[in-house]
Amino acid sequence: MEIKLLKFAELLKSLRLSNNFSLRDVCKIVDYDSSNWSKVERGVIAPPSDIDVLKDGQSH
Repeated sequence: MEIKLLKFAELLKSLRLSNNFSLRDVCKIVDYDSSNWSKVERGVIAPPSDIDVLKDGQSH
């Protein structure tokens, strides 16, 4: 499970950076705490269980 979490974290951060979004930009879009989002991107905590949080960022 930990390896999958780290791969997801790497993908999430890579997608954010490739789209030139700052961490705070993404957090404003998905209405999520930037401190926790940073932890998700580093694989420290699991991503939100609410799939709508992740889907909200797809349209931007």
